Amino acid sequence: LMANHAAPLGIVDAVISYNLRVTPAERFDGVHLDIEPYVLLSWRFPRSREQLLRELIDLATHCQTHVRDVPGMVFGMDIPYWWGSIDDRTGRPIGDTLFGGTRKAASEHLIDRLDNVGIMNYRNTAAGTDGMISNGTPVLTYADRARHAKISMAVETSLSDPDVVSHLHQIVQ
Repeated sequence: LMANHAAPLGIVDAVISYNLRVTPAERFDGVHLDIEPYVLLSWRFPRSREQLLRELIDLATHCQTHVRDVPGMVFGMDIPYWWGSIDDRTGRPIGDTLFGGTRKAASEHLIDRLDNVGIMNYRNTAAGTDGMISNGTPVLTYADRARHAKISMAVETSLSDPDVVSHLHQIVQ
């Protein structure tokens, strides 16, 4: 992941550069990234998973710092709802990460540092043990206590597994 940080940082810097050259009406409001380290083979191993997450939090923090210097711009990132779920092998959250001297779920580190966070909770039903409410409540509860990042919840809008996934974001403050 660290070797690939130049690409997302380049996107952020390109948007900043663009915004500084154009009129206010033409500017982007910010940058929101969806980086999914859990698709990598090394995700399967707790030690390398933690390293991936540490690098992701570091990247997000750098992107946030770049954007913070530009008035009116925000930075955000998508996270899966399940990073706070307990890993059967370790007995700790799947996204458990030591960063900045604090150990907690990577989702919480990102909520503490970013302007906005999208929770990937692709479900088409609210109720039940695998519904949007059950899955999203732990992350939303933390975000409500932290009172930093604005949170949106991505939900599935189709009754069956779609070829193309669409989602709706609702800002919760």
